[in-house]
Amino acid sequence: QTFPISGTISGTGGSGATVRLTGTSTATTTANTSGAYSFTVTNGSYTVTPSKTGFIFSPTSQAVTVNGANVTASFTSTAQTFTISGTISGAGGSGATVSLSGTSTATTTASTSGAYSFTGLSSGSYTVTPSKTGRTFTPTRQSTTINTTNITGLNFSSR
Repeated sequence: QTFPISGTISGTGGSGATVRLTGTSTATTTANTSGAYSFTVTNGSYTVTPSKTGFIFSPTSQAVTVNGANVTASFTSTAQTFTISGTISGAGGSGATVSLSGTSTATTTASTSGAYSFTGLSSGSYTVTPSKTGRTFTPTRQSTTINTTNITGLNFSSR
């Protein structure tokens, strides 16, 4: 006798998410455009794990036991975001304006120690440019690409 393990992945990452089943048996399926998925299994212990590039899931996986009845395992997806950060050393670092352009645009002010960061960024290409009246920066700007990790240590010096 078989029973379904089914559920829905809410949020923008649900549609097209890969859902992996491991345990008593293994299988993989793709959630439909509404984020719904289903496996047909026999009694046993399983782990259901969704994945999709650029998204995080809550919970990351669910352990379920099928014992003569249908089981539901649902998830929430959230777009994964990243940070670009660095430090501007030298006399012009404190209070420098730091501009971000590319996939997203933003401006921030470096701290008294010259540290800056841009948060909540999606994957993509960016250029970081520091400026402050009467100061020069080396390099004048830096380009970087966010794929799957935060960018740290994007540093500049000022004089």
